[in-house]
Amino acid sequence: MTEIRQWAYAVTISAIVGAIILSVTPGGSTEKLVRAAVSLFLMCAILSPFLKGADPMKLINGIEIPKTQSSKADGNETAEYLQDMTKEKISDILIECGIKNADISISINIENGNEMKIENVSVKAEKEYKNYFENAEKNLKARLGIEVKIEVKE
Repeated sequence: MTEIRQWAYAVTISAIVGAIILSVTPGGSTEKLVRAAVSLFLMCAILSPFLKGADPMKLINGIEIPKTQSSKADGNETAEYLQDMTKEKISDILIECGIKNADISISINIENGNEMKIENVSVKAEKEYKNYFENAEKNLKARLGIEVKIEVKE
C-alpha cells in the first residue's frame, strides 16, 4: 500500500511541475517541444512501477531527434516579448523616479537568427518632469545596464 501511495504522490507532483513549466513557456515551436517533453516526463512517472528494470538508454538510442531551425516568426515573437518586458521594466523605473506617461521606443537587432541585442532605447517624457531626467537615466543605467537619453516630448 505504501508503494501505491508513493507512486500516486510522484504522479501528482509530476503533473503539478509539468503544469507550472507549461504555464511559463512562451508560445510557438518552443511550446510544442516543451509540451512533448512534459508529456514524456509524465508518462514516465505513470509507468515507473513497470519500468523498474528498464534501461532508458536502450529506449533513447533508437530515437533520432530531427534538427530544426528556429523560424523568423519565432525570432520576431521573442523580440516582441523582450521589447514588451523591457518597456515594462523601464516604465516601472521611470515611475519610481517620478516620471509618468513616457513614450518608450526600443529597437532590437536579431543576429545569426537567435542572438538579440538592444540597439537603441528612446524615452520621451513631458516637460514638467525634466528635473527627474538625470536621476532616471542613472537608475536605468545602474539597474538595466542600458544607456538611455530621456528627451522632452514635442
